[in-house]
Amino acid sequence: TAEAGWQTVRVDEGATAQLQLVKPAASQLRGVVRENGLPLAGARITFLKGAGSDGLAGDLAEIMAGFDPGGGGGGRSPRTADDGSYKLRDLPEGSHRLRVPATGRSMPAVVAIELRGPDNTFDVELDVTTVRGLVRGADGAPLAGATVRVAPVRSGSAVEAEAMGVVEDMVPGGLDLFGGGGGGKAAKTDDSGRFELRGVQGGARLQVRASAKG
Repeated sequence: TAEAGWQTVRVDEGATAQLQLVKPAASQLRGVVRENGLPLAGARITFLKGAGSDGLAGDLAEIMAGFDPGGGGGGRSPRTADDGSYKLRDLPEGSHRLRVPATGRSMPAVVAIELRGPDNTFDVELDVTTVRGLVRGADGAPLAGATVRVAPVRSGSAVEAEAMGVVEDMVPGGLDLFGGGGGGKAAKTDDSGRFELRGVQGGARLQVRASAKG
């Protein structure tokens, strides 16, 4: 039996055969990104193919989705206009996701989308969920100048989770150097050891990572 995407062609000496190539139907997606109900300008919209996968490979793919050495702006990674609107072209139908990092937010939002037919509309509503806390050193005293980041709790083994933590500690700043928008904004503790992480993913299990010299 012929597999999907393959065609059977009979070859005879001196004969001509015709092969028909059919391009899958493409979808486009448009909408508006809002933060606390207000249009959000300049946010990058990155298309993530598929509904998501567990494990280290899927997590790495999601983090690196924001890496765009050329600055982007193309069909699958545009920035929102002044009115918060965006448009994505030439997308496959099915279940996928959008990744939305934005300036000042501690982590990008990842939302599920369903594409059916040529035209689709989906508005992204971001709230400003905030995590606040206090970092103490080994002696129990408040620790000033510590770097604090937040990320989703990773599925899989403890070894994979630790490996992802190392990547996340290295990647966000590196992505910013290349104009990729970064994975999120880290916070620094103040003189009293307190921090605030603004714009975290609501309704998700999160891991807060703090690091400091020594």
